[in-house]
Amino acid sequence: MSHRYSFSMQLVLVALALAAIVLTGCGAKKYVVAEKPPGITLEYQMPEGEVFKYKSTQNADQTMEMMGMSMETTAHKLYEFTCVPQGAEGDNFDIKVTIDAMEAGIETPQADYSADTDSVLGRSFTMLVTNLGKELDVSEAEPITYDAGPMGSRSIRPDFAIVFPDLPSMPVEIGDTWTTQDTLEVNEGDIDILVTMTRVHTLSAIEPMMGMESAVVTSVVTGIVSGAGKQGEADVAVEGTMDGTETWYFAHEKGFFVEWSSEMFSNNMINITGPQEMSFPMSEKMTFKTVLVQ
Repeated sequence: MSHRYSFSMQLVLVALALAAIVLTGCGAKKYVVAEKPPGITLEYQMPEGEVFKYKSTQNADQTMEMMGMSMETTAHKLYEFTCVPQGAEGDNFDIKVTIDAMEAGIETPQADYSADTDSVLGRSFTMLVTNLGKELDVSEAEPITYDAGPMGSRSIRPDFAIVFPDLPSMPVEIGDTWTTQDTLEVNEGDIDILVTMTRVHTLSAIEPMMGMESAVVTSVVTGIVSGAGKQGEADVAVEGTMDGTETWYFAHEKGFFVEWSSEMFSNNMINITGPQEMSFPMSEKMTFKTVLVQ
């Protein structure tokens, strides 16, 4: 393997690390809602013992302009999982999550890789979630890991840190908006990444979805990505922006979400210093979708 091939592969891994970070979404949620007359109350109800099955897909297409060449990589991930509420304490729910199926993989100019997810299948963990969808504790998912090929061992915890859409803290009417501000700190190997995002949500309609009356929420998303660390002997710094839109359906009479989809775009500049120095842009298109399986 040539030195140039090895270094190029390191840069691909940097980009894939960014994809993994973005695919995990954001946490540390704060809510701001303007006062309005009473409207529809959106909150999770989660009756003990009720079974909710979901299917989640995540995809990222990246393009890097490096050393005068365009390099394209893709990453994908699929989960099928079951949520069973274990009981409530005040406004918080204990929810048991079981991984029913999982697939993941990446395609790079050098090679394609499929993750070994056998160690995840059938595993369960309990997470603590508020009635507004804020994930308070997902620590039990941390030791559940899979082999992601050149990315090494990865925990499933980030993929479930934001699995429930965030609801407003007061009743809303059609046309009302509320804002969530999210911050996510992630360590990928020796690279620390900070992602900050703002979502402006609007209750846009009430429509039937899968036979249930559902609140339709559309969201405009903007964000900033920054990070620094090392990849091999090189120092890596990342700066970028992201934007996109989301749409989700919440069965407000029953108290659970039916579908959540988003399309995001990011533009980042990666600066490498060390044995070799360079700066190159990376653009990315990401799509996410989680749907209730009936």
